[in-house]
Amino acid sequence: MARISVTRLGPRGLAALLASLLLVACGADCAEGETRSCTCDDGATGFQRCGDEGAFGPCLCAVDGDAGVPLDAGASDAGGSDAGGDGSVPHDGGGTDAAAPDAGGDPDAGGDCDFVGFSPTMSSTAGGASDLSHLMIQGDDDLRIELLFGLGASDEPHTFTFTGENYADCHTCLKMDAECNVDRSVCATHYLVESGTVTFTSLDRSSLSGTLEDVRMTEVTIADPPSFRSEPVPGGRTWCIPSLSFSGSR
Repeated sequence: MARISVTRLGPRGLAALLASLLLVACGADCAEGETRSCTCDDGATGFQRCGDEGAFGPCLCAVDGDAGVPLDAGASDAGGSDAGGDGSVPHDGGGTDAAAPDAGGDPDAGGDCDFVGFSPTMSSTAGGASDLSHLMIQGDDDLRIELLFGLGASDEPHTFTFTGENYADCHTCLKMDAECNVDRSVCATHYLVESGTVTFTSLDRSSLSGTLEDVRMTEVTIADPPSFRSEPVPGGRTWCIPSLSFSGSR
């Protein structure tokens, strides 16, 4: 008789397994990747996406002023580092044509990175007792901070230094799903953090705020669950985020 080892699956694999069993037993409320409109707290219209568990996720709403300033907002302001005054060039979701060769020769603008900066226009926070996830959206690119408390992530304000953790093992994770289609069901490229820091100035198991600093991400492939193992893409692209503020609550 076949036996599944829960220990080897880990929290992500166990969640995927339980979700699949639940779908078989109870049926899904929606099809993965399906989207629908929803109403934000301020009355504006946002959207929700159906996840692989067969249920709609949280309402994605426009970012407020504390969740990140568009990179071009302070391009002419020498003092506006948080607003991208360092000349950062955001990715426009158009593939290799979005590379920023002019930024590559300037260490202050991202060094040798193919893409530099991130300017979210929508964000959403979800999770609870075992994990907390903060999603930021720029065009067809999704940047996600994941805190897996069951794997050892702290739920108190702190600074964490990324050192190239594999996606299968990280408890404080940062990844980019880039060049996604309209309903976010397929993304052509994935990036995982290689170096940099995240500082959580406020954090509990329902909300978070802080900053990303000197982040460098590299192109990877990520295996399907239950593995989630990431592998660098030979000759893959890089994406740097000099500084980005974030804030959200579920």
